[in-house]
Amino acid sequence: MLQGVAHDNQKRDFVRRLGAKHIAVFGNGNNDRLQLKAAKRAGGLAVAVENGEGCAVDAVLNAHLFVTGINNALDLLRSTDRCKATLRF
Repeated sequence: MLQGVAHDNQKRDFVRRLGAKHIAVFGNGNNDRLQLKAAKRAGGLAVAVENGEGCAVDAVLNAHLFVTGINNALDLLRSTDRCKATLRF
């Protein structure tokens, strides 16, 4: 549960406690940028998701992927080949 202020830091700390290397993180706002960054740096999956209200540039810059719609984001987890195809070099 987020409390008070500094929601960006609270979200990042929560991701770290879960083990950022082993999770997928979804977000679209400035307050999501640090959790996306933590997951990305640790080797987890960071996905910026646009759901109609827009997506903050800092969220996009700290993500591995940008998708439109939460259903498309969740489909990445159900069909890992889609994620591999997008992130391969």
